Amino acid sequence: MVVQHNMSAANASRQLKIVGGQKNRSIEKLSSGYRINRAADDAAGLAISEKMRWQKRGLDKASFNAGDGISFIQTAEGALSETHSMLDRMKELMTQAANDTNTPEDRKQIQLEIDQLTSELDRVSSTTKYNTLDCFSKNGLKPDSISNSAVSLTDLCRNADGTYSAIVGQIEVTYSFIDSKGQKVSAVDPSSAATGTQNQFSDPKQQALADDVVRSSSYAVAKLQANFPTLFAKASTSGVKVGLDFGTSDGKGNTLASAVIEYASDGTNTSMTYHMNVDTTDYTPGSYNADSLHATVAHEMTHLVMYDTLTNRMIGADRFPKWFIEGMAQTTSGDGGWFTLNSSSDEASIKQYMSQADTAGQEYGAGYLACMYLGYAASGSATVDSTSIRTGLDKVLGELADNKSLDDVVKDNTSYTSLAGFLNGIKGADPASLDFTKKFIAARGANGAGSITGELSDSQAAVFGTVTASGNNYTIEPGTTRYQNNVQGAMQVTPPSANPNTPGTPTAGSGEGLMLQVGALSGQAIKLQRFDVSSAALLGGETLDTRDNASCGHGMALVEDAIERTSKVRSYYGALQNRLEHAVANLDNTAENTDAAESRIRDTDMAKEMTFYSMQSILEQAGQSMLAQTNQITQGVLTLLR
Repeated sequence: MVVQHNMSAANASRQLKIVGGQKNRSIEKLSSGYRINRAADDAAGLAISEKMRWQKRGLDKASFNAGDGISFIQTAEGALSETHSMLDRMKELMTQAANDTNTPEDRKQIQLEIDQLTSELDRVSSTTKYNTLDCFSKNGLKPDSISNSAVSLTDLCRNADGTYSAIVGQIEVTYSFIDSKGQKVSAVDPSSAATGTQNQFSDPKQQALADDVVRSSSYAVAKLQANFPTLFAKASTSGVKVGLDFGTSDGKGNTLASAVIEYASDGTNTSMTYHMNVDTTDYTPGSYNADSLHATVAHEMTHLVMYDTLTNRMIGADRFPKWFIEGMAQTTSGDGGWFTLNSSSDEASIKQYMSQADTAGQEYGAGYLACMYLGYAASGSATVDSTSIRTGLDKVLGELADNKSLDDVVKDNTSYTSLAGFLNGIKGADPASLDFTKKFIAARGANGAGSITGELSDSQAAVFGTVTASGNNYTIEPGTTRYQNNVQGAMQVTPPSANPNTPGTPTAGSGEGLMLQVGALSGQAIKLQRFDVSSAALLGGETLDTRDNASCGHGMALVEDAIERTSKVRSYYGALQNRLEHAVANLDNTAENTDAAESRIRDTDMAKEMTFYSMQSILEQAGQSMLAQTNQITQGVLTLLR
């Protein structure tokens, strides 16, 4: 028996302290309602809980955002409802005015009301706002862009990143425009698009020009099929239509024609739209050089064929070098004056010219020479003529169609170990390339066009003077500027920009639409597109005239079209509102489930915790009692000391 160390009391005291600490934590949980009050309570659980908290708050705010979007739509749709009423009245007035029992004075009075209604259409379009934001915009999409057909440039809404948006059906797609040099167009002004004739040519001279381009493009495709059978066999490009557009693109003597491919992908299907523009300042209807036109069309059709068959390497981030893209097109059309060497050129001049193969501005001449040499080198022939070059280029294009890189194709089919080595050989005028160039100059002769479409020594007139053949795979259609061609399976094409997925930045009053953030994470947004519903947009740029029966009849058709266009916009808004309402329901459901999940992690189970608290209270009382008892043990020492 000792008095210095009462181990029973020490043990009871320690247990009492433990029970007291557990009871205090239990009181904290019961009073706060949270199972986790600090990270020490459950470190992993706290991290998960905090993540769910910001997600829940984000979902709640996203639901409010979607609600705001619905309010915006309801404001815009309400205005369009009144637009419909005014158009209905205008249709009624035009029908009334069409009756010849009206005097001229009667028709003037009807015209006054129509003019007032037209002004009111513009006022509604320009002044309808939600939260000071314009609901409509003259920079917005035209109502006709809401369709299942191809979308023309003037129907598109330009985004800040250089892409263009359009509504196809009820789905928004984004187009990236690629110019004839395979580069993304980042600053095209939709208002500057060549208008041209859309459906028919009332001018016989313009019709003759259209017919000539159609025949010429068919001829070019037939020749391309004959020259590159391996490429066409692998491409399966059957039934592709190309829209033909006439306009004054950049004035006389500059770009003669251009070929453009536009594409859109929804992740499942890809649509590609082909478009050819012919500059009528260079090829004036009734007065143009036919041989030059045919050669130019051959150049552009080569671009379109390569766009269609070698798409990813023509417009992707890892696209072909410009000298190859333009040089290949020149091999079909001939040098067209770009190739400046002739039989009198000395060796120093030849070497200097060859050194520019990949120099900006020389792609059409020196790049053309490089492509001719590539075909010759890949053919394995010792003869420099059209046959050997065609054979080699068909092999090159066929392997490129198998997704081989141009570098590998050069390495596998020539004596050069890389594309860079091939270029260096030309630019340095190594013996093989210099020998080819001298033989090529001789083969072309004094008047040769240098086109593999014919013989190198053939003149432009001999190659393109008669265009009677027709191609099977591509069709130029003069009746429209756009044709959409669907590609089976989604094709991922990355435009050459720093961040091709950057969305446009909408600003107040812009036509780019509004991004509705309907999720807690970045990128979870729905675009609410704004439209141009001015009288000009609804009436197709025409005005209503009641002066006689014929004018009224035409006006009635215009108003009917305007009513249909308004209905398209209202249908779009209605469909989008339904989508947003579903989004709100989903967001609220997700927020509720997230809240429940967070509660299971973070909240206190009161019944369970109360049971634990009661147990700790009993243990605390027992501990206090035992501590009192153990303190009595040392009292026995006093008995011994008496």
